Amino acid sequence: MGTDDLDELEDSLDGFGENVGQTEENQITADDVFPAAFMEQYTNYGSLQEFFDDSRWDIESEDDLDAVPTDEFDEHVANNTNFGDWEEMKSRAGAEWMGRQLKGN
Repeated sequence: MGTDDLDELEDSLDGFGENVGQTEENQITADDVFPAAFMEQYTNYGSLQEFFDDSRWDIESEDDLDAVPTDEFDEHVANNTNFGDWEEMKSRAGAEWMGRQLKGN
């Protein structure tokens, strides 16, 4: 995987909120990157939306997530997942998503 692929994946992960609910063939949704199996394995939740809903913030979009103080959201991640912070969680989800794509799943 080249640097361009990693940059594209990071852009996709950073923009996941904009893609939620869209069904265009080339769109990556939050559920694609954070499927139920991932959330159940690494978190106390069955979906990314449940994870957001259980936080003290109203997160319905990328802008909502961007408005949350990073250190406070990282604390929510650390307290409710197997990850130390949001970046670590996104990185693992992205790597697993890429693995599924390479396998054709």
